[in-house]
Amino acid sequence: MKSNRTAVLALLMSASMFSLTGCFGSSKVTSPINGVVNQTAPAAPTNVHSSFDAAGNRDHLNWDASASANVSSYDVYVYDADPSTGATGTLVANVPVGSTDLPMPIVGSAVSQFYGVRSNGSNGLSSAFAVSGSIVRHPFTNPGGPQVGPNGRPIDPTQE
Repeated sequence: MKSNRTAVLALLMSASMFSLTGCFGSSKVTSPINGVVNQTAPAAPTNVHSSFDAAGNRDHLNWDASASANVSSYDVYVYDADPSTGATGTLVANVPVGSTDLPMPIVGSAVSQFYGVRSNGSNGLSSAFAVSGSIVRHPFTNPGGPQVGPNGRPIDPTQE
């Protein structure tokens, strides 16, 4: 009788733990059939590069999508120095899956930066970074248009 109670208690605890796993935003993907957890990070995106939209006077960061099916978003980091030298980056955007283009913030003068993009999987794991070469950003110019402030953004004369 005692061993039956122990077995029932163990089953109840297992069922409780299984149902609670998904309640707290667990990022692991568990198969209800065999309990296997997907521990594979998605593949990194490729071909990180910039493009310039002359009509919109704006730089864009572009990349080729990850080949993995379980990608949920992309993290974009900017580096002031080559990341291969140990420079640390700053997260500038989390881009939803399906988009591989990020309009970059306007700058007041040409600046050289590196960018890293990584894939985030639906299982909570992230890929390695795909890193751009040095990208020279175009300064905002708009002859006859608004003046550019020290932060690189147009000055709105109605706000002064």
